[in-house]
Amino acid sequence: MKILSISIPTYNRADKLEQTLSCLINQIIVDNLSDDVEIVVSDNASTDMTPHVCENNKFQSGNVRLVYSRNSENVGFDRNVDRAIRISNSVYVWTLSDDDVIYPGAVKQILDAVRSRDLQFAFVNYEVLVNDRIIPSRYGSGALAEIPARDVLARISFSNSLISSCVFKREAWVRSLPERFFGSLWIHFHMAAAVLLSGNALILGRPLFAQKQDSLERSRAERKNADTNSVEFYMQAHLNFLAFVATLRANGHSYATAQHADRIARREDVHQVINYKLTTDCYAPIQIARTWQALGRYRSDSAQFWLLLTPMLLMPGSLYRLARSLRRRMRS
Repeated sequence: MKILSISIPTYNRADKLEQTLSCLINQIIVDNLSDDVEIVVSDNASTDMTPHVCENNKFQSGNVRLVYSRNSENVGFDRNVDRAIRISNSVYVWTLSDDDVIYPGAVKQILDAVRSRDLQFAFVNYEVLVNDRIIPSRYGSGALAEIPARDVLARISFSNSLISSCVFKREAWVRSLPERFFGSLWIHFHMAAAVLLSGNALILGRPLFAQKQDSLERSRAERKNADTNSVEFYMQAHLNFLAFVATLRANGHSYATAQHADRIARREDVHQVINYKLTTDCYAPIQIARTWQALGRYRSDSAQFWLLLTPMLLMPGSLYRLARSLRRRMRS
């Protein structure tokens, strides 16, 4: 059994996956980690060149263990993440996105950090690259810290929304019933909260990878639903976070942790509505009504919902884009 599996759920990103595998294998070879580290790829029935990439001799030869498993059909994101973890053979599993930028020495630093510890979870800090800007995670930065598991979510300000920021003890993942979260599109986030109820956890405070993001319009266009009657993808993701926050106390987390999460969520309310309106092509009354109704389940008891969020949702997106254009002109 290995100490660390780098488990990559993937779907139709052959080019990016090839770059990621090349980077990982190079780090494992250069730092002589092959005895303790394996790579696992769970292919969610890709229709591109993913099988060819993973079965390529340049990846399959040598001392680095690369396990490739292909689903017979697309089982969805959450089930594929669960599969990537279950087919691993290690004590710890780093769930890694197939397109994040892995910083030099990241694999060795994670392995060294977990090797001699008994942890339920480790948070891997990161940065976000948007064009030429580097944006720190909500956690910011800090030193390596082992702390009680229950304190982690509040300490990192719930920055573990990126799948690559999570290292799970495999045993803890399996016993925490991940099937509860199939269909959430956020299984790693829910599972972190589930395993962080006992024992210790680790914060790797120095950023070890980066998520590359396109412009707001381009990133949201990739997730745009042709059905303008349904809630927009990223707004639904925010609503999922509100639902998650509402369950923290019932699921065993402290009042302080739940309050910290609620403060973050309320700050995000306005930000998410603005981004939604900036990237909406047409005025969709049914979509707006459903978004307002869903948001109201969690916010109807606040003045901000009625005095700020409701008018913001009702205003056309063209006004937001005009305001942004004027603001940019004033800055230039």
